[in-house]
Formats: sequence, C-alpha cells, structure tokens
Amino acid sequence: MKRTFATVAFLALVFLMPMAGASGITRSLSKSSAYPGETVSVTLDVAVTGGESYYLIDEKVPSGWAIVNPDPQTESGHVKWVVFQGAASTSYTYQVVAPQLGGTYAFSGNYMFEGMTAEGSIGGQNAITVQAAAPASSGIGYGDLIAPAIVLAGVLITIFIYMLKSRKKAKKRRW
Repeated sequence: MKRTFATVAFLALVFLMPMAGASGITRSLSKSSAYPGETVSVTLDVAVTGGESYYLIDEKVPSGWAIVNPDPQTESGHVKWVVFQGAASTSYTYQVVAPQLGGTYAFSGNYMFEGMTAEGSIGGQNAITVQAAAPASSGIGYGDLIAPAIVLAGVLITIFIYMLKSRKKAKKRRW
C-alpha cells in the first residue's frame, strides 16, 4: 500500500512539474468599463518560461468593437501574432473602440507554444462593460442659466452706475 501511494505521488509530481513552468499568456484591460466610442487598451503579457522558441497568438475581439492600431496583423475581429524563432517573454498592446450598444462584452483568445499538443486559452481579464450612452438633455438646467445671469447682472449694474454718475453730473451743472 505504501509503495503504491509513493508511486502514484511520484508520477503525479512528474506529470505536474512541466505544468508549473509552462509558458502562458495573460490579458489585461486598461478599463473595466467604457462609454460608447471610448478607446480601450488591451495588453497581452507573454511569459516564456519553458524554453520554447516559437508561438502563435489569436486574440478575438468582441463583436461590434473596432480594432484601432493592431500590431502586426488583423483579420475581421482578430488580432494575431506569430513568433517563428527566438521567443522571449514580452507584452503586446492594441487598442479597440467600444461599440455604441451598452452591455457586457468578452474578449477571448488562444495561443500555442512549441511542444503544446492543444491550444491554450488566454487568461486574465476578459470582460468589459460598455455603459449606455448618457441621455440627451431635455431642456435648460440650472447650470445652463448661471453664466447668462451673471452677465446680465453685470450689465444691469454697469447701467445703474452710469445712470447715478449721469444724475450727479446733471445736478452739478444746475448749480
């Protein structure tokens, strides 16, 4: 019984060791929420920890989002990177513009490093909420009246002072 347990523990350790040092990719978003038309930065952090020399990344942008400045390659709704040799830990950043429709949107993506037999999913942040557009103003509010009221008050005070000075001058002339 002890020998079986030791064998199973050893095999589990040997199996899990490569996973502990496995390379991976993590996503971070510059904001957790955005307004329609607002630009958001997306960063993919690549950690090459297993000595791999090549990898590929296929990042999927949510439907309705516009890719602003991808580097280096895009196709509709995707941003892609391919490293053929000399893979090293690095970061990639691209910008997207939020759609007009409010709601919660999910980024997703896959990667594959040298030696992997199946694609891995990009981890980290993947959800962002687009706030509904602010409703249009339905009329003049208190804040809209302050500046004109101050200007009007200044004009009335200037006229009043002018009239007082004019009366004083008129009284001096009569004497």
